Amino acid sequence: MFIYAAFSSFILGSILTLVLHSIARKFLIHSYQLTLPPLPYPIGTSCLGGLLFTIPVVLYPNLAIQPGPSFILISLLITVTITDLYAQLIPNKILLFFAIPLLLINPNVVAPFVVFFLFYLSTSIAAFLFKKDTLGGGDVKLYVVIAFVLDIQPLLLSILLASLLALIYLLFLTKKKPIPLPFAPFIATATYIVHLGIF
Repeated sequence: MFIYAAFSSFILGSILTLVLHSIARKFLIHSYQLTLPPLPYPIGTSCLGGLLFTIPVVLYPNLAIQPGPSFILISLLITVTITDLYAQLIPNKILLFFAIPLLLINPNVVAPFVVFFLFYLSTSIAAFLFKKDTLGGGDVKLYVVIAFVLDIQPLLLSILLASLLALIYLLFLTKKKPIPLPFAPFIATATYIVHLGIF
């Protein structure tokens, strides 16, 4: 049963990753009139996506019984990473598409409301002090959707880890700082790690 669940998760994740990429790419092209290149490494990307869906099932076998919120969260993280890397955008329609099933599964809106309030307050103060936006609106709304799955403490850990990963990227992995920096990939990586309980 365990091997079957892990194998099924890998196959499902591999296929779903390619589907999500195709949908996100076509959405950006049609909605924003962008010219985007095709996926450079489809097999590698597909396998990576399969692993992202398989790892939670391997670490937490009981997850295979009710994988809904976890798989929806991973699908969201993959999709926003694709759109942000392609176009530095996190479209509202995509966030809403994933928020609806998460809201139906977990109708508790306290955590998303608290996250939105904290982000709104902190970004307003930062914008006043530094005279510029420190975090994109899409990133804030992304964390509001993530709050349907993660509680406040894991969310704070995710924000901390995402900021740390972005700082490492800027300091050590780039000679020229990209402006603006797509932050969704760092949010996705940090959220995935925190969701697994590694950090």
